[in-house]
Amino acid sequence: MRSMRSKKVIITVIIVIIYLVQDASLERLIRESELLEAAYGHYFDLKIINNDIEDTIHMLQQAVDDISVTPQWIPVQWVY
Repeated sequence: MRSMRSKKVIITVIIVIIYLVQDASLERLIRESELLEAAYGHYFDLKIINNDIEDTIHMLQQAVDDISVTPQWIPVQWVY
């Protein structure tokens, strides 16, 4: 009986440690994303947040469709 409790405590501690590591990794990813957005956000026309795969795919398809029918411009120096 005591061995079972010990195993449950160890498993619980491992789960908590894994959660904290994942949480720290997620926080680091968010911070890095915010830094990249602050530095380079003006270069992008669209930001897609992948919360739902179906919504993300729909937004990507819509963006590709919009790009294919919307006139684009480039600096004249790139042409000549």
